[in-house]
Amino acid sequence: MSRLTFDITGMHCASCAAAVESAVNKLAGATDVYVNIAANKLILTADDQILSPPEVADAVKSCGYKAVLVSRSGTRSQPIDADTLLPTEEILPSGELEPPTDEHPSRRRQRTIALIAAVLLAYAAMHDMFAFKLPFPDLGPFDALVQIILLLPILLAGRDIFKTGFRQLVRLTPNMDSLIAIGASAAILYSLILLFMPPKGDEQHLYFDSAGLIIALILLGRHLENRSRRQASSAIRELIDLAPATATLVDENNREKRISASMIRVNDRLRVKPGERYPADGVVEEGRSTADESMISGESIPVEKSPGSTVTGAAINLDGTITMRATQIGENTVLARIIRLVAEAQSSRPPIARLADVISRYFVWGVLAIAMLTFLAWTLSGAGLETGLRHALAVLVIACPCALGLATPIALIVGIGRGAGFGILIKSGPALEAAGKIQTVVFDKTGTLTSGNPNFTGLPMKLDGPFSEAELFAMVAAIEKQSNQPPLGPSRGPRSQTTRPGAAAN
Repeated sequence: MSRLTFDITGMHCASCAAAVESAVNKLAGATDVYVNIAANKLILTADDQILSPPEVADAVKSCGYKAVLVSRSGTRSQPIDADTLLPTEEILPSGELEPPTDEHPSRRRQRTIALIAAVLLAYAAMHDMFAFKLPFPDLGPFDALVQIILLLPILLAGRDIFKTGFRQLVRLTPNMDSLIAIGASAAILYSLILLFMPPKGDEQHLYFDSAGLIIALILLGRHLENRSRRQASSAIRELIDLAPATATLVDENNREKRISASMIRVNDRLRVKPGERYPADGVVEEGRSTADESMISGESIPVEKSPGSTVTGAAINLDGTITMRATQIGENTVLARIIRLVAEAQSSRPPIARLADVISRYFVWGVLAIAMLTFLAWTLSGAGLETGLRHALAVLVIACPCALGLATPIALIVGIGRGAGFGILIKSGPALEAAGKIQTVVFDKTGTLTSGNPNFTGLPMKLDGPFSEAELFAMVAAIEKQSNQPPLGPSRGPRSQTTRPGAAAN
């Protein structure tokens, strides 16, 4: 059995995720299928004897989306020989944990033009209704032409909405794009009918502005949504950045060479100087030092390191130079396993998401049915075709920005990511959801809970002592300036910024 993770492109809503999940669930050998719409990930357990990654990708493609395998993990029939491990370009072997990248500049430019055009289109269509009046020429018979011209850049920026929406509608798996495409297209077609076959005796009202504003606002909403996703993934990026980019390799002649951390192999001898981070997990061979391992253990007290001691990659070497031998690199390090744990937790399905997933499967069909009933009810009641269309469009538009399936995954990513940033590892979505019911927390710790940073709080002075307070502070500051040894090195307090160090003497 293997645990497969795919990147999915083209999904925009919970209905998209439900369609992909349903298609993959039908494959023989696929279990525990979950599509995380917030991370655009498909995660499943596959029986290697029955199901292959290309078959999964084909199933996703049949739904109109693209799937790329980014991670495969599972039980191995034979142990791995450490000498055969290849150097890793990143702390993990793929882009699985990378936050979503920024959009293409041309897309950003098109969206900006579309938003500007939508504002002008709205004013051109409804300037007579505004309380404030801006200078605006009387377009007369060219009013409709101006609206169409302003609508074109909006349709160009939102062309993917129409392509995806109608494609999914033809496949009988409509999504939010389908609602937007149907609503905007109906408004445009009805306006064109009124333009070329105007009703007698009635003043025509075109709906090009409604279609343009629908598309422009959806594009803006998706931009804000994508930005939220990138921000939600920043915690994993911060964990990845803990790993040093370079390392000092020591060869057989004890000569040092600066190399990229990606070139480290198992059993390489590495030299780590004070203030540097350990580039890999390993064992100390020469030298003595202390290490700040609070990023792993949460304990602020430095840990003594001597020959034979184990060191953890990304921990900080404080006050001595050591030579270590790498034992774990790349995805096998402690930090990489922590990052993978956080990523897997963010991709897990909390119990509350199951309800949203069930609703999402029927949401779009329900909205389409309600919009159709609304249109028929108003039209057949004698209110007229235009009134019926206007109310049906309102139903479609209100349902378009569906946060139903997105809210839970985004909350999960943010919650687990924030926990990781504070040193709290949450192993799964269900665990995070269960934590919301906690009433009491009991800490098993001797003494008091601290911030992990020693701070100066005060200095009792003898009235008849040989030194004044200022002189004593100057001597302490002089010693502290030349030391990394805790608690002097990290100490901070009200006098640390105002005391000028004196000259240190024996």
